[in-house]
Amino acid sequence: MAGKTELEASRVLRNRWMLALGATPLLLYVPLVAYGLSGHGGPAILLALHPLFLTLVWLFAIAKKNPRARLAQGVVRVEEHTVTMPDGEVVQRSKLSQGFVRKKADGAASVTLFGPRVPIELSVASEAVGRELLASLELDATQQAASFLGQSRLATKAATTRVLGAAALWLPATALLLASLLVLPHRGAGSSAGMIGLGLLFAGIASMLLPLVVYAVAARPTRISVGVDGVETLWLGRRRFVPFSRVERVEMLTPELGAKVSRGVALVLDDGTRELLPLSLTSLVEGEAERLAARIEQALAARRSTAVPPAALLSSVDDARARVALLLRIGSGASAGPRSGATSPEALANVLEDAGAPAAARASAAIALATEGDPERREQILRAARQVASPRLRFALECAASPDSDEAALVEALASVAEEERAGARGQRRG
Repeated sequence: MAGKTELEASRVLRNRWMLALGATPLLLYVPLVAYGLSGHGGPAILLALHPLFLTLVWLFAIAKKNPRARLAQGVVRVEEHTVTMPDGEVVQRSKLSQGFVRKKADGAASVTLFGPRVPIELSVASEAVGRELLASLELDATQQAASFLGQSRLATKAATTRVLGAAALWLPATALLLASLLVLPHRGAGSSAGMIGLGLLFAGIASMLLPLVVYAVAARPTRISVGVDGVETLWLGRRRFVPFSRVERVEMLTPELGAKVSRGVALVLDDGTRELLPLSLTSLVEGEAERLAARIEQALAARRSTAVPPAALLSSVDDARARVALLLRIGSGASAGPRSGATSPEALANVLEDAGAPAAARASAAIALATEGDPERREQILRAARQVASPRLRFALECAASPDSDEAALVEALASVAEEERAGARGQRRG
């Protein structure tokens, strides 16, 4: 990054007096210690963790709400390796992993930077200023994919579905326990009845743990990734990718009694269905759902504003092997055919960086760009890979940028992207 960026901003700091108020449950240790020293050590030990638990809960709630926040006004200075905050703190840019900008009701905007243990909150004059700051940090929606922690897929199920599922899991345990009750009273009738009854009893008790284990696994959170190409969710190893070409609009989720959905976002697709993205809301900074919605809206806007028809030569050949061979020739400076001239690297770069171009066209442009082995072009392709959420497109771009990838690997990666694109088109026609 050449030069540096300076923008006026205010850093939102936590009120130390309010945090001290959240730590007041620790004062309960005074009577507990006195009670323990008086010879009642056992009961005092049993109560020892309660003040600490209350303190942690209160501190998290106060830090998240941040009542009576302090503001440090000044300038944010973005340099090559560091960022100087309005309060004078210097943060290494390598420690900043994600950034979000969200418009406020009064026209101003808030910028949240994640990476440090405590997220950095800034207040800027407008959303445009916030986007400029993120762009200078290379954290804007058009530069890097963002990730969120969502609720388990169980959260999107109706209460009756969850109750029936739990009942089904408890049935084996109930049946085994009832059978043991029927067998044990008659254990004197035969030598093996007692052993069978006890076996059924222990099996029933062990089976009671099955629902707990299943729900502990199924309750694992969902990882939500937002790129310029769409939204990917990952839950228990199951991936689902929703391309932005199918998204009509974004709606905010509100708490629903029975579905246990707290806050989040719903993607309304072209076939009228809704893809629910409920969030776990575990961040120290409020507004996770609003940040997710704003990020998706920004990515959608970037896609629509840059959507142009890709170069025809990048989609003129259906067979992946033949297309890769053509792309390697194009990347070497040869013409695509007898009636066409050579394609410039700038034209290929435009297709690569076009968020609205088909995924196969972007992967094709990356393969052609990387043919000559220019390190700057390979870095450009890797930057594009960090922007996308589709695992297949991201892998294809990384494969194109890798100097170790051979032609067979490129063919396989491009074919995978094309197959995902065809599957999306079939789903769109069915809708």
